[in-house]
Amino acid sequence: MYTSELTKRRVGNYPGIVQASLIDLDRFVPSASKPSNSSGSAGFTVGRLSKANPFKHHPDDAALYRQLADRGCRVRIMGPSPSLKAELVDLEAVTLLPAYAQEAHLFLQGLDCFFYRTSENFLEPSGRVITEAMACGLAVVCHKRGGYAEIIDDGHNGFLFDTQQEALEIVLSSKKTQSCARGSARRRDVQQKSFSLMPYARRSSSSTCVDDQAGHHRELPEQRREQREGVLSNFLNWSRSRGPEGFGPCRS
Repeated sequence: MYTSELTKRRVGNYPGIVQASLIDLDRFVPSASKPSNSSGSAGFTVGRLSKANPFKHHPDDAALYRQLADRGCRVRIMGPSPSLKAELVDLEAVTLLPAYAQEAHLFLQGLDCFFYRTSENFLEPSGRVITEAMACGLAVVCHKRGGYAEIIDDGHNGFLFDTQQEALEIVLSSKKTQSCARGSARRRDVQQKSFSLMPYARRSSSSTCVDDQAGHHRELPEQRREQREGVLSNFLNWSRSRGPEGFGPCRS
């Protein structure tokens, strides 16, 4: 099983199912208290949720956040890298929180726009946090390089950029697209693309269904079981051959 088509191609395009990481749509919901019809960038909050690893952030991110702050935006980052923290710690409009300081869904519900870009030395295989942000109805602005690009319909349920200037322009103009309809469309796309954890949780809550599920797995043909094991083996061998950098952690 693969987290994205990108991951599948990177390990040799062996047969297997592509299934993005599942999320809990009962927790990741749009904020009930945040207004969506205010205009301009005043009070507009751009945020990023990540681990504090340097490869999870791009070297140009600090400059972008400074430009956004200069234009009246607020910036909230949970999990800044040490270098990012050093470059932004003096800005009043920027709030820096340690990784895991707040539950992910609560942090996302305090934003208007979610920004995502990693170091060029790291290729994000999936980026679950992006679908979590979409489920919260946020405008997502992401670099086009990564497995998450497969789920973003540029200009519809999110935005993809290539250059620093494109990122700045998209973020500054995204406030104009922050209507309830757009937010609902983003959440609906996440629901329709089967990223929800809840159907699986509900199915597993019944002992009858669990037995059926277990029986289903026992009845799988040996060929399919060997195929899955072969995919996993190929991926592990490829990952080890990549050395220390590999893919890095899958959790954004």
